Amino acid sequence: MVELGDTLGRYTLLKRLAAGGMGEIYLAARMGPLGFAPPVALKVLRDEFLSDPQFVDMLVDEAKISMFLNHQNVVSVLDFGEQAGRYYIAMEYVQGVTLKHLIDALKARGKRMDLAVALYLMGELCRALKYAHTSTNHAGEPLNIVHRDVTPGNVLLSIQGEVKLTDFGIARAKNRVHQTQAGVLKGKFGYMAPEMLRYEQIDSRADLFCAAVMLYEMIAGQH
Repeated sequence: MVELGDTLGRYTLLKRLAAGGMGEIYLAARMGPLGFAPPVALKVLRDEFLSDPQFVDMLVDEAKISMFLNHQNVVSVLDFGEQAGRYYIAMEYVQGVTLKHLIDALKARGKRMDLAVALYLMGELCRALKYAHTSTNHAGEPLNIVHRDVTPGNVLLSIQGEVKLTDFGIARAKNRVHQTQAGVLKGKFGYMAPEMLRYEQIDSRADLFCAAVMLYEMIAGQH
């Protein structure tokens, strides 16, 4: 079990930011020359999954997919490493909140999101999706990325007004290490396209369905 102050590779854990399905996110400092320590977000595989090859492969896949993605609306992956059997991904630290946090805060106050704000956020998210869907590897071959978990919790809103898509942990892409077993659904049911729920072949349109559900939720104030 990792604790604040622990070091993984070049990174020192400073603060626990969030917990997800297979990992915990920490604010960490990467030590450099003369004590320079730029902040990063460190995703660490949870203790209960350390000995499960399936979850290790999913983390490896997230790192492999994300290393080809370099876009202002996608959270950048900076590093991938392992120490004493504990795997981690270092990502750019986005100071701000998730879209889910914003939606929930507005609901709690009985308010709806301004239409112009909702359309801006969705436009930026669609930029991220278009980039991911059309990305290629170093040889120019399509990666065929489908995120599969486009939900408010995976959209980060920075204090500078940036909108960034994160968490490609269950993304479908060419040359993945881990392949989802038949009859196993991964993602959040409330945002899934019908073809996903029917275990049918999916493509980038499934992500656009998820985005449309989110846009409705932002404008209507309810799912």
